[in-house]
Amino acid sequence: MTTLGHTASLLQSTGPLIILAAMPTPALQYGPYGTPSVIPGCYVTCLFRGVVKLVGLSTAAIPCPIGEKDGERALVVYRGLARALTCESAEDIAAAWGVPLDTVKQWQAAPRPKPERKPLLNPKPDGRRWTAVDDNVVLSISDPKVAAQKVGRTPGAVRTRKPMLTAGFTKAADKMRKPKRKRRRR
Repeated sequence: MTTLGHTASLLQSTGPLIILAAMPTPALQYGPYGTPSVIPGCYVTCLFRGVVKLVGLSTAAIPCPIGEKDGERALVVYRGLARALTCESAEDIAAAWGVPLDTVKQWQAAPRPKPERKPLLNPKPDGRRWTAVDDNVVLSISDPKVAAQKVGRTPGAVRTRKPMLTAGFTKAADKMRKPKRKRRRR
């Protein structure tokens, strides 16, 4: 028995055969678009429906996760499909992911929410740099509260700045620099 015949007998015994390779993949200009891994029961964030529960995978030319929210099942728009919506034509997306053309056009026309940026842990109140005048005030006044009022900084900023100045660092970057080594002449 040949290898092909052996494989065919195995496929017949395991159930119906679905050949995804027979489906033509449309020419996408900005691909390739991979299929994200799907673990049924996991939750992901769809670009349009919010948090959905993954329940399966579509059988289109480019398989896409299917998500369920409020008892309604639909494709999950994230990763490759979300990227394709920004740069591919609606006809190509509809053919590749097996979605009606009207749905793709609605997705492309809908406003996209901007990703939320996490706030900085230690934001600078005004972003000012330390000046030579500020440094002289910090070095001349021993009380950090008084020095902070004079230079318009917080007492914590003054307490952090003073040891750096006494060590000879005038910039925060100076603390990071390695001293230059003298070259030996041979």
